Amino acid sequence: VKKTAALLRVSPKRKSPNVNNAKNFLNRYKKTNKKSSPEKLFFGFKKKLKIPILHSPKKTAKTNLQIKKPGVISVPSLFSFFILLFMAAQHNNNNNPNFIDLNSNFSAATVVSHNVRALGASNPNSHSDSLTRTFLTSNTVLPLNTVDLLFLQETGKIWLPQILLRPDFELAAFSVDDNNTFASIAAYYCHRRWKLLESEVLEAGRLSSHLLENKTQATKLLTFNVYGPAGADQDSKRLLDTILNTILEKIRLVKQRYPLVSCYIAGDFNVNLNDESLPKSRALRSFAAAGQLTEMTADLPATWRGVRGNTVSFSKLDHIFTDNVARLEAGSFPNPDSDHHVIYVKPFPKEKIRDPDPPPFEFHSTKILKGKTNAQFFAKQVATEVYQEYMLPDENVLLGRLQENSDASHPSFIPNMEDFFLNRVDKNPIEKFNILSSKLSKQIAKKIKDEKKMYMKAQKKYQRWEENLEKNSNNENINFSPQEEFKDVLQAISHSKQEYTKKKKLSKVSKALHNYHKNTRRTGGRARIPAILDPVSQQLTYDDERIAAIFTHHHQNKTDDVTVNEEADPELHSPLMHEVANKYGVNLQEVFPPQPDDVEKEVSITMKKLKSLVTGLKADTAPGKSGLDKNVLAWFIEYFPDVLLEAFN
Repeated sequence: VKKTAALLRVSPKRKSPNVNNAKNFLNRYKKTNKKSSPEKLFFGFKKKLKIPILHSPKKTAKTNLQIKKPGVISVPSLFSFFILLFMAAQHNNNNNPNFIDLNSNFSAATVVSHNVRALGASNPNSHSDSLTRTFLTSNTVLPLNTVDLLFLQETGKIWLPQILLRPDFELAAFSVDDNNTFASIAAYYCHRRWKLLESEVLEAGRLSSHLLENKTQATKLLTFNVYGPAGADQDSKRLLDTILNTILEKIRLVKQRYPLVSCYIAGDFNVNLNDESLPKSRALRSFAAAGQLTEMTADLPATWRGVRGNTVSFSKLDHIFTDNVARLEAGSFPNPDSDHHVIYVKPFPKEKIRDPDPPPFEFHSTKILKGKTNAQFFAKQVATEVYQEYMLPDENVLLGRLQENSDASHPSFIPNMEDFFLNRVDKNPIEKFNILSSKLSKQIAKKIKDEKKMYMKAQKKYQRWEENLEKNSNNENINFSPQEEFKDVLQAISHSKQEYTKKKKLSKVSKALHNYHKNTRRTGGRARIPAILDPVSQQLTYDDERIAAIFTHHHQNKTDDVTVNEEADPELHSPLMHEVANKYGVNLQEVFPPQPDDVEKEVSITMKKLKSLVTGLKADTAPGKSGLDKNVLAWFIEYFPDVLLEAFN
C-alpha cells in the first residue's frame, strides 16, 4: 500500500510540487470556475495523473470515458484497489512477514511462585545443602530451564543471592524486612531469554516490581513478587491494602509508557480465596476487578497444608493474577521441604513438528561424557554392542579371536573392536561414524533415564500421598514416610552435586599450584596442598607422594611433547615461513612450484592436527540439530580415534 501511494504521488511528466506550490494550491484553485474533483484534492495535484489504474471489466459509459482518459483516478476505483490489497494481505497473512499479529504484542511467559519457608542458604556452605534449591533445580514436573521468572517468598537471609541459581538465573530483586526476617522475597529471571529493564523494591520484604523485555520479540513484561501479611487484624488489612494500591499505581504508570505491556502478579498473598466472607478476600477481589486482572490459579486445589497434631488443615493462599489470559495454563505441585505448593502459569505447549529430514543420531546432553569414569563406561558399552552385532555373526572370525574379545574388562577390548569395525565391516567411513554416534547417544539417554527413575518414582509417590492427604485430613494415623523418602532422595542428589563440585575444584592442577605459590609467599613457606584429584583413579588423594607425582607428570606434559618423534622427518608445513613470506612479499608458489605428484586425493589430515582442532572447539556448543559437540568428538579421540579420522578425511 505504501509503495502504491508513493507511486501515485509522482507524475511521469512533472515532478512533485514543492512546499510553496502546495501552500498556494488552494488559493489558485479557488480562482478557477471548474468543478472541483475529489481526486485532485486528495493527491494535491492540479493536473490529472496519467497512470494506468485497475478498472472494472464491465463496459459502461463511465468506463469508456476512463479508457479514453486513462490518467483519471476515480474514487470508487481507488477504494476498490485498496480493498483488493487488504483482501490479499488477509489471505496471505500467514506467509507475509510484514503482517503483524496483534496477539504477538503480548508476552506469554512461564512464571513460578513458591513460599519456600526459609531457604536455609544464609552461609557459603548452605547453598548446595538447601533441599528446596535442589528440588527446584531437579524437579521433573516443570524443569528449571523452561522457567522465565521465579518468585520466592520467606527466603530468609541468603548469602550472596546473586549466585544462588546461577548459571540459569540472574537475580532481579531481593529484600528482607529488618524487623521480621520471615518477610523476605527474592525474584529471579532467565537472562538468556529476557533483559531486565528496571527493578524496584516497593515494600521491604513484601513487594517488588520488575520490568523485562523479551530478547527476540521485544515485548514487555511487568511482574510483581508479593508476600502478604499473615494476620487477620486491622494492621494486616491496612498493609495488604497498601500493597494492592501500590501495584495498581505502578501498573498505571508503566502502561502510560508501554500500553501493550503484560502484567503478572504472583506470590503468597496470605489470603484464602476459598472463603469469600473474609475482609482480605473481598479486598483482593476488588483489586482484581479494579486492575482488570484474572486469577489464573482459580481452579487449582489448596496450595497450603498445615499439620497440627493429627489434624491437617488446607487453605489457598498462593495466587497468580494476569491481564494476559490467552494461551496460558496453570498448575501446582508439592515440595517436601515446604508446606506450600509450587504454583505456576505457562503457555500451552506447542505442537511438535516432525522433522522431514531427521539426523541419524541426536545428542540431548553430553556433559556426562566429561567424567572419565562415565566416558570409559560408555566406550565399553558401545564396543560390546559392536562385538555382539558385527563380530559374533561374522563366520570368517576365528573362534579363538571371539574368545579373546569376549571379556569387556580387558584393556585391549576397545582397541580390538575399533580395529575390527574399521577394517572388517563393509561400510563407508561416514556410516561407521554415524553408527557409533547413534549407539553412544542411545546409551547416554538410557543412563540419564535410569538415574531419574528413582527420583521420579519417589516424586510421584509423594504427590499421590499429598492428594490423598487432603481427602483424608482427619486421619489420626498419618504416615509421613513418602515425604521422608523423597527428602532422602533430594539429600542424595545434593550430596552428589557437592562431591562433583569438590572434585571439579580440586581437579585443576594449575590453579592448585598457583594457590600453593601464593600461600607460600604469605605464610613463609609453611603452605601445602592437602588434596588433589587423581587423574588415574578419579578419586581424591591425600597422599603427599602421590600429589608430588601428579604435579611432576603435569609439568612434563607442559614441557615435553610425547607425540613428537625425534627420529622422524620434520613436517613440511611451516607457519613461520608463510609469515616471513607475507612480510617480505615473496610468492611461495613461484619459489616452490607444485610437483606432479601433489594430487588433491592424497591430501589428508593427521591425527595430531585433528586433536588440535577438537581441543580448540568451544565447550557446550552443538553445531547443528544432531547435538554433536566437543564432548562427543573428544570421546571419539580418546576411544575410537581411527574411526573419527577416517570419517573426517
